Amino acid sequence: MARILLTGITGVIGGALAEELLARGNKIIALGRSKDGVPFLERLLHDQSEIIREASKSGMIVPLEGDMRKEYCGLSNKIIADLQTKVDAGFNCAADIHFFGPDVYNTNVEGTVNFLELAEIIGKPAHLASTAYVCGTAATFWELDLEEGEPRNDYERSKRDGEKYALAFWRKTQLPVSIYRMPIVVGSSEDGAIRNPSTGYLGFFLAFHVTRKNTEKMLLDPEKAKHLRSSEGLDGIKINEAGIITLPFSIQCSTYPLNLAPIDWVVTMMADLFEYKSPTGIATFNITNPAYNAPRVDDVINMSLEIMGFDGIRVGNVGPPENLTGIAKIFFRQLKRVLTVFRPYIEKGTEVFVSEQAKQALVSLGKTWVDPPPFDENTFRILLQYAEEHNFGQEKK
Repeated sequence: MARILLTGITGVIGGALAEELLARGNKIIALGRSKDGVPFLERLLHDQSEIIREASKSGMIVPLEGDMRKEYCGLSNKIIADLQTKVDAGFNCAADIHFFGPDVYNTNVEGTVNFLELAEIIGKPAHLASTAYVCGTAATFWELDLEEGEPRNDYERSKRDGEKYALAFWRKTQLPVSIYRMPIVVGSSEDGAIRNPSTGYLGFFLAFHVTRKNTEKMLLDPEKAKHLRSSEGLDGIKINEAGIITLPFSIQCSTYPLNLAPIDWVVTMMADLFEYKSPTGIATFNITNPAYNAPRVDDVINMSLEIMGFDGIRVGNVGPPENLTGIAKIFFRQLKRVLTVFRPYIEKGTEVFVSEQAKQALVSLGKTWVDPPPFDENTFRILLQYAEEHNFGQEKK
């Protein structure tokens, strides 16, 4: 049994990883902070995960109030001294996953610095969750690459800077450091469950979820409903008796593989690789979906839109929609904001992530790399059904 100091337990990666580590018999010291006046312990006791709630009651998860944004994560000298004998390793999963904004750097870079300095003072190996997109525009990306390509947003830039600091930290201290580069993480392959169904893949389709809600609201107006039900539609927008919505829109995207992987596969790989001890003291793992196994961008969008009940949207190497008027123009203006944010991921060409270090590390542990489950229409149906049932993470009013 390992005793692991874990940050980010209330997040997508940290929460799922905590469950996996607990299932393997490990004990977790969860570092987190109060939020909206609610102490960290109370947050854990009311966490959405029954596993985390019960482990917090039984003592398999021990809460530790702190703050990643402060020196040594805001811990006192006494607590730090205790950690030297009560922790075997640290795993930083705390992250700000917004693409833009000043807080992204504070959490993803300054937080990494504070975590590593804490790891140094307690003298324990450090494990860091990162992203496979630290090399942004690079077409082919090996695990030793860090200077290839250019970051395309604040998130990618902050993760790259965090990794740069981690490498410099390892060279200076020789404290073991392992870096885990994440794909675009989606919900569980079994039931679609994910802590935040409004980010990544689901964040893109949240915009269409909102579009459906707004279209259905217009049906409450008899005059608008009459036009929406007609063959011409309302400014080109139609809805039939089966609830299928026709939109005169287009989405420019590539036909290349999209690096999606389910959360259960990701944390299984992380927990397996956590056991690896690099002979050099430094290891970087691309935990990514191989191009031959990953779904194509245009297929992801087409299948997902069909499952969500949309028709008429042109997808692929297409131009912008033409001659939009009225409501259609307003709806597309709202969608365009989302398309702009996600453009680097849906329009990018060749994208190959090489995972040789991860595969070799697994072999040394007597394990084998297993590709993520393949994505098909049923996979996306499961993911989107979970998101719909949870209103895409939006508060119900």
